[in-house]
Amino acid sequence: MTRWLRAGVRADPREAAQVRQRKGRARQDRERRTEEARRTWDRGALRPWLLTMALDMRGLDGPEVDVACGVEEPMVDLWEAGEVYPTWEQLLALAELTGMYVWWFFIPHRPMGETTLRYHLPGYTSPPEPIPRFQTAAIERTVGHPVRPLD
Repeated sequence: MTRWLRAGVRADPREAAQVRQRKGRARQDRERRTEEARRTWDRGALRPWLLTMALDMRGLDGPEVDVACGVEEPMVDLWEAGEVYPTWEQLLALAELTGMYVWWFFIPHRPMGETTLRYHLPGYTSPPEPIPRFQTAAIERTVGHPVRPLD
């Protein structure tokens, strides 16, 4: 069981070793998940609507997003539209910008569908339909090999 130490109180050697072990396991887990995300990205499994969702959750838009991802305007818009597949490095930059771990983009999520907000909020408009997948040709141009289209 983990216990918090008071400020200014050193952990005994056994507690310090446990903290180092936990941090080491957490780092290994992050590395494993990142490598797994890389393999999943290479198969073309990134979903455009998740890029949009991550940007919207942080209130990010405009040319600043493109600059932060190391691309020229309107590249991020083309990613969101599913017309251009981001490189791994560009996806890492987007993950850092949005504060997400890169593997978040590959966790199975369900797009938000129609809600009852339309009955409660005056002037509410439904969100646009999410872009479910990238064009196969766009993925193949980026990853450099053929991919099977996803369902």
